[in-house]
Amino acid sequence: MKTANIDEEYRNFKFFQNSLKSILMFSVLLLFSAGCGSDDKDENPPPPPPKSEISILAQDLNVTITDPLTKLSYEITSVYDIKIFQVKINNIDRTELATLNEDILEIQPTPNAMLPSDYLITTLILKDDQNYSYTEKFTYDVDFNVSIAASFTADPQTGYAPTTVTFSPKVSAEESIQLYHWDFGDGTKNDSNTSRENLIGSPVKHTYREAGEYTAVLTIYDSKYQPASSELIVRIINRPPVVTSLEVSPSNGALPLKSRFSASAKDNEGIREFLWDFNSDGQIDFNDSKADVNNKWASSSYDYTYNTVGSYQATLTIIDIYGERTTAAVPTISVLVGSTGTPSVTASAYPTSGKAPLTVSFKSSYGSFAKWEWDFDGDGVYDHSSTTTGSIDHNYTVAGTYFAKLQVTGSDGLASSDNIQITVDQDITLTRDTDTIEIKKAEAATLGVTMAAKAECSLVIENSRYEPIITLLEQQERSGTFSVSWDGTDNQGSIVPGGDYYAVLLYQEGDTQKRFDLRDERDNRDVPIETNIDAGDVFAPYLAPLAIEFNLTEASEVSLDIGPDGSSVTERIKTMLQNQPLGKGFYRFEWAGDANDGTLADLSLYRDKYPNDADYYMTGGFKNRLADNAIFVKSGVSVTNLSTDAPVYVPNAIGDDGKRKKLGISFELSSAAAVTLSINDAKTGAVVMAKQISSLSAGSQLVHWDGKNEKGKYIAPGVYRLGIKAKDSLGYTSLTQYALQRIFY
Repeated sequence: MKTANIDEEYRNFKFFQNSLKSILMFSVLLLFSAGCGSDDKDENPPPPPPKSEISILAQDLNVTITDPLTKLSYEITSVYDIKIFQVKINNIDRTELATLNEDILEIQPTPNAMLPSDYLITTLILKDDQNYSYTEKFTYDVDFNVSIAASFTADPQTGYAPTTVTFSPKVSAEESIQLYHWDFGDGTKNDSNTSRENLIGSPVKHTYREAGEYTAVLTIYDSKYQPASSELIVRIINRPPVVTSLEVSPSNGALPLKSRFSASAKDNEGIREFLWDFNSDGQIDFNDSKADVNNKWASSSYDYTYNTVGSYQATLTIIDIYGERTTAAVPTISVLVGSTGTPSVTASAYPTSGKAPLTVSFKSSYGSFAKWEWDFDGDGVYDHSSTTTGSIDHNYTVAGTYFAKLQVTGSDGLASSDNIQITVDQDITLTRDTDTIEIKKAEAATLGVTMAAKAECSLVIENSRYEPIITLLEQQERSGTFSVSWDGTDNQGSIVPGGDYYAVLLYQEGDTQKRFDLRDERDNRDVPIETNIDAGDVFAPYLAPLAIEFNLTEASEVSLDIGPDGSSVTERIKTMLQNQPLGKGFYRFEWAGDANDGTLADLSLYRDKYPNDADYYMTGGFKNRLADNAIFVKSGVSVTNLSTDAPVYVPNAIGDDGKRKKLGISFELSSAAAVTLSINDAKTGAVVMAKQISSLSAGSQLVHWDGKNEKGKYIAPGVYRLGIKAKDSLGYTSLTQYALQRIFY
């Protein structure tokens, strides 16, 4: 149905008419004021403003929308400026998708918020600067007739070489997807017709080892071997060389002081040269070029003699074969040169690295000193002083890199110092007592976090798109073990839509905020699911759908397909689930004998290929457990127990009440929702009727159909597929349940 409340000519006429009335009224008031009022102009009241008028003209209202990313545009006519506007799509607030530029309001859907494919009603609510409100609705025809489309995501899409990228397919098709072929753009392909991930479309991982820009391509094939491709650019950046060790010995003493500098480094492509500046003058004192630039591990050393008293901060620059460089000027290669008689000391520590809390034993080299002083964190303040020994233990409780400093003073007052690097790592564990919570049962998940080192941290829940949903623990300094529960609500206290969510710890380490997200450690392994079919050896789709049952012991992504027996479901007639996140529990899915495009499945197409088994169906299911920080929320509406009251429906039959009989369609809703009834021709797959029922309560439902199409005419006799789909108030859309129905006259 295509509707618009006011056509363009009538709008223009009304606007002109009302404007003319306002002008005439204003003129009369001026004349009246001039002839009858006081000579004092300040005492004359100003004329009342004209009555506010707002009208909206929808562009392309009579065009059927075929793309879920179609931009909707509206021309607004108003006497006053529009100050506030709100946009709803199918009664869900989508104002964030809208922009108002002068008199044009546009709604631009995004891949994460596409237009709905079942029906489309936009509601525009406007308010001008005179506080005048206006609301208008527009109804559109929707037909997303996309036979097959491929897309995918890459995580991460940018990274330092080597980087392992996880590719996750996101596809749609009228037919079942048969194969997923990957070309990663670096000469590597994953195009096997027998690999499990290519058959069921699970995420795949690929490691890019060299810097560059790569075009990854996904090509899918449906059951008619119709292809569709999508591509995405992955950028791999040349990582600068990484310094693995850097020191000088001795770092202190009396002149002339001969010090040996040594360093080692690694680089993914190969190291070209080490550039040393020993005396802090900005000039290169030693260029250590590498003959074998393909060496990904390299070292450099040099003896340099200091002949002048002073403090020197040496600098090292390491350059790889592509010119990427790393420069280091750290306390472990600083040198203190004193006059004759200045003592020399070497600091040592064990261990020099480890997880917090880390206890380190510090020692001083042998020597006759009057005082030992230790600065454990390198902040310039000595934390410990002793006149008897240089040995001391210190406990590090905060993660980070520290340059501990030892200063010794001789009996003559001359002093020297040495530095040593201590690396303290954070150690985090995150657990949850359940991976599935059910809102109806008021369930909650308890999250436990253990942090070995003190850090500013917060605990948040994110959705599958990495968008924050709720902050469970605000940022503050914490350490040790703490816990908090989550009941499936967001920051506003509203229940979240059903689906998979993830607990993420955000914490500070120095000036950097880091993420502890176990999704990064997920190992994609697809495990077969044991399914139970309760139909025995005979399937009568007109009498009852085929029930497929299975049990999940943990929250998982599930793929479920039906194909001819003997094919091991490598050829698919129907894809029931495609990498669908589900919580743990018992599941029952029903198949009405239809293919994905709405037509009736035909096993005869496979008899030449599988002569011994093609008269039988088989199911194939795989699960891939969600990450260890996942919590699946069971709050979305579901449709079950779909059936009709007659295997053969005669639309022109007369009932006992003298009226034509309607077909009763019964089903159950797990919660209140709006429902869409769709009817397809099981021979051609064409949609003959779609009906929206605005809201139904939870429980058993009965709706009726009179056998007519959308034009109000009785449909032809034959076999049709009836589908029921529900959408709840949170915007969650259930899986569609189907039943086959014969029509006869």
